[in-house]
Amino acid sequence: MPISPDSADAALLQLAVTLRERGYRFTTVTPATHERVNNRKENQWAQNIEDVFGWSRPFLSEVLPHAIFDLMERAEVM
Repeated sequence: MPISPDSADAALLQLAVTLRERGYRFTTVTPATHERVNNRKENQWAQNIEDVFGWSRPFLSEVLPHAIFDLMERAEVM
């Protein structure tokens, strides 16, 4: 069953609120720095929320709390 745009938008807003409430913060770096850091062998896979949302690394579902993973699915951002 497809999620209606209103439902996806509400989930996206709730995802942002949830991340803020958890204290998520990330300082955006230049594209060159982003690429250089992500190309390091130890950074191939996300290990935490910052790696997923800040560094845009591939991740396994268990890296994130279930509630955040669920909101991402509902917001259609994966």
